[in-house]
Amino acid sequence: MNRWEAVLGVILGLLVNEITDISPWIARRLVRWSAYRWTTDPEIAAGYAEEWEALIDDRPGKLFKLLTAVRFSLGAAGRAAPQLARHIKAHILLILGLRKARSPYQLIRATYAGIGAGKKR
Repeated sequence: MNRWEAVLGVILGLLVNEITDISPWIARRLVRWSAYRWTTDPEIAAGYAEEWEALIDDRPGKLFKLLTAVRFSLGAAGRAAPQLARHIKAHILLILGLRKARSPYQLIRATYAGIGAGKKR
């Protein structure tokens, strides 16, 4: 074993130690993010976040907490993806002028098309 392998071993050991120490903090952040992507109602999302954080805290081990939070995040991302796709599609159609704006998108169309929010086309 040469000097660089020893140094690399020490650095990687410290890195793994730090990652496992901050993994519960990252897990709580991921769970909170997931809860607010799971539903659009802030009150329900706050309830989910509280319950899921308690579940994370009950899990043994630091990395198991992180893996559980990652699973919540994947579920929330999968659930939010269709909403995001519809939102992006609506924005693109409004920008291109291919769809008439309805009430939720009046302000968006006005912003992107440069017309007043109260004007009709």
